[in-house]
Amino acid sequence: MGDLLSSSSVSRRARSSPGFLTAALLAVAAPACSLLFATDLDGARGAADPDAEAAEAAADALTDGERDDVAPRDGGDGGDADAGSRGCASYDPAPDFCEDFDDGPLARGWTKLQEQSGTLAFDPLAYSPPRSGRANLNDAPSCSYTRFERSISGVGSKRVEVRAQLRPTGPWSRTFTLFTVHIRSCAVLFYVHPNGAGAIDSSSINIQSGDPLTNDERDVKGGPRLNEWTDLWFEAVPNATSGSSLTISFHHEDGSVEETTVNAPQCRVGGDLFVAPGFHCEDGTGEVRYDDVRAYWE
Repeated sequence: MGDLLSSSSVSRRARSSPGFLTAALLAVAAPACSLLFATDLDGARGAADPDAEAAEAAADALTDGERDDVAPRDGGDGGDADAGSRGCASYDPAPDFCEDFDDGPLARGWTKLQEQSGTLAFDPLAYSPPRSGRANLNDAPSCSYTRFERSISGVGSKRVEVRAQLRPTGPWSRTFTLFTVHIRSCAVLFYVHPNGAGAIDSSSINIQSGDPLTNDERDVKGGPRLNEWTDLWFEAVPNATSGSSLTISFHHEDGSVEETTVNAPQCRVGGDLFVAPGFHCEDGTGEVRYDDVRAYWE
């Protein structure tokens, strides 16, 4: 990865992700960055955010003019929402899981909320108004988790797809893991790298699997853009022989799409799915908004 292999990204290769949904793994004690899910770490909560009502009132107070900075986009293939209708109810076909942060308390729809040296909150700057979910990492020490987590069982073995609107806030000073997806036998971590001048330079994924843990980092085309909404699409489809093909694409407000497909023999589809928008095993300071997080399977 050339210049991207800074000290932060090299150390990132040695970091492990929280593990898969098995009773055996969940029964084993382990450090914060082990293969265990991070749901037992300090800072986890499952209750409503205490500031939800204030954030919702602020969102409702926005004028149409103040919402014009969220540009309309064509839904494209796969049944995504058009410019005139957004949010979970607008998708056709309906996702098997969807959370748009517009109804109920912050914890609605999530298995756990992780807030280690960071905060999760509603935010009035939304792709599908009135609200998005915001993750802030606040001068965090090494390997802190600040993210929304959803564990799902009974997922089909023919295809798994996860999509989410995300909006990183600039300046972008370091490599962060902004999204994590676990499918049956692997975890996929989405890295976003800086260019050294406060902007985003590139993206990559790290496919983690096995015991002992192995890291398989791959470059992908493009990435999210600062201070605008990008629709991240991840799809895993079984190969004819073994493993899966993973397709990662970034759908931008201007209609452009950047897409990469990689072969992942270590990844199998079906059974358990874990979706986690937010910061994974990070340190430092950063901010990202999320909206319309959805998953499909068959």
